[in-house]
Amino acid sequence: MIRYLVKLLILCVVGFLVVWFGLPPFKKAAPRAYAQLASLLLGRPVAVEGTGEIADAGKAGQIIGGALAKAGEAGSDALAAAGLPANAPSVSEMFKNRKKGAATNETASVEAVAAADAVANGGPLPEGARTETQEDGTVVVYVEEELPPDPRGALNDDPGFPMGIVITNSFYYDARGNQLGFLPGGTVVETIETANAGKKLVCKTRFFHPVKRLWQDDEIWFEATDLLLLNAPYQDLPRKERDALVDYCTAKGKWTAAYEKLAEKAIEKYAADHKNPYEAEYRAAKAKHDELMSRVSENKKKLQWSQTHDDPKRGQYLAEGRTLAAEQREDNKVWLPILTKWQQWESAHMTPTDTFTPGGDDSGRVKPAPRMRVPVPGKDDFAVVDETATMKALREQMEELEPTVHAIVPEL
Repeated sequence: MIRYLVKLLILCVVGFLVVWFGLPPFKKAAPRAYAQLASLLLGRPVAVEGTGEIADAGKAGQIIGGALAKAGEAGSDALAAAGLPANAPSVSEMFKNRKKGAATNETASVEAVAAADAVANGGPLPEGARTETQEDGTVVVYVEEELPPDPRGALNDDPGFPMGIVITNSFYYDARGNQLGFLPGGTVVETIETANAGKKLVCKTRFFHPVKRLWQDDEIWFEATDLLLLNAPYQDLPRKERDALVDYCTAKGKWTAAYEKLAEKAIEKYAADHKNPYEAEYRAAKAKHDELMSRVSENKKKLQWSQTHDDPKRGQYLAEGRTLAAEQREDNKVWLPILTKWQQWESAHMTPTDTFTPGGDDSGRVKPAPRMRVPVPGKDDFAVVDETATMKALREQMEELEPTVHAIVPEL
């Protein structure tokens, strides 16, 4: 152990000496290359000694961009290995931009060049710029980059996990699968981990309170299909695209909630307007008919059994079958006429179904439209829902956001 520590100490000393004595000659021999390397390591523009220029960070930017792209790919692979849907897009695929906030460092770099030129020519520094003289006499120009405050930014630390958005109103659960409550579309979460619950993929999350602007400490679970899953934290996504996705899902959630209330009322109105005058007689006859057919079916099973087994009750089953056949003839005298009258009235009063927009898309979610048709339970028919002015405003908001949203997630 002592030998290992001695070797490690020697390596550290040698490395320090190489850096201490090696960089100054490199700086004098190739000041531009040295400044580029320094700007890459320090993460800020570094002036070239003896000039008013700063190091060209273009190559450094390419290196950083390539590293981030690889990191994005690695993140996608990791999420895929964790069981996330294969179509969950990566950040690089969705946004083509991995910088934090609404602004970028490009502006600061351009201003730093202008500031360095001003120093070299003896002119005044732009507002917000400052200089710092290094021990070797090199003058470094700094331009502070001020990002505008994020009106939707969290007031506490971002959890730092991949972001998700509730697509359109969803139940959420505890770790045992007990239903805890309901959160509207547009609710922002970050996925801590994923797991398989039977045939379903579920996500353990922390959610963001939009009014308090705080990440909540409680951990809750969602079905993965209820979330739009992204491969970067909330704070790292470009604000325009991030907010467009949240606003789109929020509007869709509100539209869907209003639609479901109207759909319930539409079905009740349909039932009142389409009350079959033969309904009571039909239901009574049907109950008697169904009970009789149940006994007939049971008798057939007993007869089939007795044909392949030495069953002493076969004669009893045959006699019971003859009795049931007689009951069927009597039942048909009542059942068939009322069934015919009931079906004829239903056919005459059904709502045409070819003039209305269907009530859902391939995902099973409602696809907003000015007029919708709602399947009536127990009927081969539809009730009609016309959207309100509020619903129309929400749908128009979604349509306005669609170019931005569909460029990121075409299937949303």
